[in-house]
Amino acid sequence: MDIMKPGISCIHQDSTAIGTKAVEILLDKLNSKTEADPRLIEILTTDKIRGSY
Repeated sequence: MDIMKPGISCIHQDSTAIGTKAVEILLDKLNSKTEADPRLIEILTTDKIRGSY
């Protein structure tokens, strides 16, 4: 979004952290072979404030 003038503000999500956490959860589930209770997992985001905001 830096190529736009003014730059567009957006929220950055860490896709590597999201994917890593998803794989950890999947492996835990496959290894335990039991049903896990639903849970909320938060991956922090950052906002990129640019000229449009």
